[in-house]
Amino acid sequence: MVVRADDVREYFGETIAMYFAFLGYYTFFLTPPALLGLLTNFYVSDEYREISIIFFCVFNLVWATIFLESWKRRSAELAYQWGTINTERFEEPRATFYGELGKDPVTGHLQPQYSNFRRHMKFYTVSVPVMIVALIVAWYVMLLYFYLEDYIKPMSAGNTTLYGTFISLLPTIVYAVIVLFLNAIYQPLAIALNDWGTDYCLVLVIASAVFLYINK
Repeated sequence: MVVRADDVREYFGETIAMYFAFLGYYTFFLTPPALLGLLTNFYVSDEYREISIIFFCVFNLVWATIFLESWKRRSAELAYQWGTINTERFEEPRATFYGELGKDPVTGHLQPQYSNFRRHMKFYTVSVPVMIVALIVAWYVMLLYFYLEDYIKPMSAGNTTLYGTFISLLPTIVYAVIVLFLNAIYQPLAIALNDWGTDYCLVLVIASAVFLYINK
């Protein structure tokens, strides 16, 4: 079943429709690198493997540039069709946001205002140290993976049985389980830091990006 962006727009609005339009456009554009990757992986001999990898990397760079420029054009077309070009959206404050009432410099309405000094203090004295600790934990987890790999490699060398294959993959399995466990901790932690810091976008984006990056 193919879902058209116009149908999504009629039910959910332009924002959700643009998201699904991007997913469909991105999935369609993934077809060329997927086909090229299959050809490179299954039909290129080991003699030309390194050259094919270099070619594939260059192709991905060109493909990414073409995709971004093409999506800019497509998103502009959709925005023109839906009448959302040069429109701005003002969001109401979050229900959990607290602070003293003050005049918003953009809308002119009375909205809760929070001190920038207190926000920065929370970010640099709590959020940043927590992210640094997460980096250190991820670093030691990565060292543990390398240690297990070096320890198990001699045990599985030359063993082509099912047991030998399992032993050779054991460090990767352990590392994957630890990463899933850490991700289950880091994501709620990022949301908690964000809500406590009362800066919905900044802390959540930075903390989530850091936590995901160090675990990949």
